[in-house]
Amino acid sequence: ISIPVSQDLEKATAAILEGLKGFSSLTEESSKPGVICETVSEGRMNLLVYAFAADPVDQDSEKTRLMVTTLRALKQNKIDLS
Repeated sequence: ISIPVSQDLEKATAAILEGLKGFSSLTEESSKPGVICETVSEGRMNLLVYAFAADPVDQDSEKTRLMVTTLRALKQNKIDLS
């Protein structure tokens, strides 16, 4: 996910993590979803959002569900993506 540097990184990260609560049925602490700010360049922060799937066979649909959940969380918290 790429967001403008004008947005609050802490608020965006918190929104994503809150939105991902319950995303996976895996309960181990090491299996929790997370967010990493990979790079900041050209006025954008590039965030890597990750989660672990219980069924690795269905990775493509889980990636899509992860993206939809992440975008919904950002929009609900009024994080500007433009």
